[in-house]
Amino acid sequence: MTASELSSHLATSLPAGSYTGNAKVVVTNPDPTQTHTVTCELTMSSADLDTSTVVVGPAGSPSSSQSVALQGVGTAASAAVMEVDCLDLSGLLPAATYGWGQLTAVEVGTLH
Repeated sequence: MTASELSSHLATSLPAGSYTGNAKVVVTNPDPTQTHTVTCELTMSSADLDTSTVVVGPAGSPSSSQSVALQGVGTAASAAVMEVDCLDLSGLLPAATYGWGQLTAVEVGTLH
C-alpha cells in the first residue's frame, strides 16, 4: 500500500452469479492547509463497476468531509470479490482517510 492509498478497505466475497452493488463511504481530509482529490472505485474481481472523484477541502472547512456513493452491476462465472478502494490522488501527506463505509451486494437474475 502506498502513502496515497487510503487506509480503509471494503470487500465482500461472493459466489458465482450476477449482482448489483451499492457502496457509500465518507472521505475526510486531515490536512489543514491543502485540498485533496480522492477517487473511489467499486470493483468486482478487478473489473470497474463505478468510479467517483471528489475534492475535499482542508481540515476544518465545510468541505473537509465528502460522501461518495457508488453503484454498479456485474456478473462472475466463478467466486468473486466486490470491493471499494479509494486513492488520494494529491500525493500529499497526511493523506485523506475514509470511513463510515457500507457495501451491499445483492444477487439478481440475468443482467440485460
